[in-house]
Amino acid sequence: MVLVIVGMGLGLFWFGDPLLLLEADYRTLPGENRSVTLADGSLVQLNAASALVVRFDGRERRVELLAGEAYFTVAPRTENETRPFVVVAANGTATALGTEFLVDRDREGADVTVVEHQVEISATTTREKRASIVLSPGQSVRYDRTSGIGNAREVNLQRATAWRRGELVFDKARLSDVVAELNRYRRGRIIISDGSLADRRVSGFFRTDELDGALASMTRELGARALNLPPFLTVLY
Repeated sequence: MVLVIVGMGLGLFWFGDPLLLLEADYRTLPGENRSVTLADGSLVQLNAASALVVRFDGRERRVELLAGEAYFTVAPRTENETRPFVVVAANGTATALGTEFLVDRDREGADVTVVEHQVEISATTTREKRASIVLSPGQSVRYDRTSGIGNAREVNLQRATAWRRGELVFDKARLSDVVAELNRYRRGRIIISDGSLADRRVSGFFRTDELDGALASMTRELGARALNLPPFLTVLY
């Protein structure tokens, strides 16, 4: 029994959620980045630890982001391709009115950021209340099951798309949010045992292939300590 449990743990460690592995048409492992071309010519770049399923039919080009983050460069609608391109993530959808945008999904909802042209966002709350908003380039919005669609905000597109260049940029971000992002790129998981430490602010520029050094640097600057339990866990306290 112990060997079975250890084996399951190693499987999750190396390959991630087996249910996503079975359902997804395309997926990436922690630290992996992958570009795919869909049947309509649209390009999708999957960030680390992401999963996507494609559900094209005669009415629409629908894909679902099951986990993680993806950058979409959508093949435009033409006389021969009239179907809308729709990305489903959590409790909402993003319908392309142009070409380039990214969707970042978590357990509660998703963030959508528009790079070129426009995207229409729709979301339904747990009370079945539905709302929509149209975003323009340089705008981002978050939606979730509890609050629905938030307010559109201006974002730095270079920072929002830095992961596509193998970079992570943080500007006075909560350490808990930084750690959540780092966990996408590392096999071992980082956790924070001190709630006050989780709220500390972090700024910096990091390469996704040099994150162990970045973690050590952040720990020193915050005056924190790290307990390493390789290969699975690092505890910050």
